[in-house]
Amino acid sequence: MALLSESASGSPAASLAHISTSINTSPSIPYPRSTSEQYWAARALTAETLLVARKEHSEHLKNITATQETKRSNEVTRLTKMYDARLVKLERLLVILLSLLCLFAFFTFVSNFSLVRGAQRSHGARSQWAHFTIPILSPFASVVENEVSVIGSKTIFGFCLIIAGLAYFLLRFWISSRKYQHAP
Repeated sequence: MALLSESASGSPAASLAHISTSINTSPSIPYPRSTSEQYWAARALTAETLLVARKEHSEHLKNITATQETKRSNEVTRLTKMYDARLVKLERLLVILLSLLCLFAFFTFVSNFSLVRGAQRSHGARSQWAHFTIPILSPFASVVENEVSVIGSKTIFGFCLIIAGLAYFLLRFWISSRKYQHAP
């Protein structure tokens, strides 16, 4: 207000000089006067600008990193669910195959056991079953089978069950060890 009253009473040059001195002498905004002050003011301004740019850049990088980590965790979760579903399907297939193997071994055991019991009841039926003709040799030649196995059918059936169980547990161990190796 004092500035306007002085400019109205005096000449325009005097008022302009008064405005420039009031700006230069204002204690709230110091202006650099010498070259060294201007040099250091320019350096300070450059440093402040670079600091603000660095802060903005670091915040931008933090935002990008957080976004990428979120995407990565979502992708890992999705892949884990997909592989777990695939693992469940493979385990079902494995159980089906092992049950088919056990059924095959059981039916083989039952048929072998029924043949042995049937042969013990009637020795004549056993001799008919073990006596067959090979037409390549001669139409009148026949071969008699009198071979006896060193390992019985019960032992073979037991070995099949043990091998099937070991195969199942080894496969489960192998799958679970691979699953935990790739876990984050």
